[in-house]
Amino acid sequence: MLRLTHDKEQKALDIMRRLLPACYNENLKAQAEYAQYRLPGSGTWFLASGEYRDWSRCPGATLFAPGIPGSGKSTMTSIVIDHLRSQFGADASIAWFYFSRLGLSLTEGDLIATLAAMLLNSTYGWSDQGVASFMEEQMLGERSNRAKFDSFISLLGGLGAPHSRIFLLFDGVDEAPEDVRGRLIPRLQDLQDSLNLTIFATARLGTGVSELFSRSTSLEVRATTEDISAYLRSAIDSDRRLRRLLGGEGDEEMREKIISSTIQKCHGMCAQNPSSPSPCTLSTSS
Repeated sequence: MLRLTHDKEQKALDIMRRLLPACYNENLKAQAEYAQYRLPGSGTWFLASGEYRDWSRCPGATLFAPGIPGSGKSTMTSIVIDHLRSQFGADASIAWFYFSRLGLSLTEGDLIATLAAMLLNSTYGWSDQGVASFMEEQMLGERSNRAKFDSFISLLGGLGAPHSRIFLLFDGVDEAPEDVRGRLIPRLQDLQDSLNLTIFATARLGTGVSELFSRSTSLEVRATTEDISAYLRSAIDSDRRLRRLLGGEGDEEMREKIISSTIQKCHGMCAQNPSSPSPCTLSTSS
């Protein structure tokens, strides 16, 4: 694709800002928030697992990561996104969608346009003439969802040249509109082998979504004892009032009782509000 002059570059950027669906920026915001509120070392046990390592090395594979409500699925999705970026760099094109943040009001056309925009921006940048033209003509007009999907598949096929790997990540598939997940996911799965398309998806347990991924590798997201313990220690250390109640630097015996009692009551759950980091956002171990 040919680079534009400065004026034409600015025009292309204006087109993208004006026409991109709102959920494009919301997905970028969600990823930034989850990344901001987790600490170094997050997700170690998940990234070190055989299931994850095999999936990341195998083009055309799917990894399904279910979990109970509050187990840290969205945080884990953000960890996987950043790990793939670090692992593959310019050799991979990556797009994601947080249904858990943007689900029920979503249209299929906006989902397809958002994924296409992410892949194109990461590969070429908005100032490329072909990117602006493709998005305006193929994704952002009044075309049918079927026509947009066909254009999206053509795009995926074309990305095979600049990138050796293509990853699509979907968080909270159970929170997507039923007609969206019932059509889009199976159609993408049917094309995985021919496009070397690698898919990651999370969903709450017991929602029926697991049927979509019955032939896929599965690895449950959970808050481990180490996750919760690390979170509580950090919370106590960072709260001046708690430290005072525990006697300055803290009564270690009382601290351990608090941590032990809380772990017993958590049952693998952790909060998922980015403004209140969960145990899953802290250092973990396998």
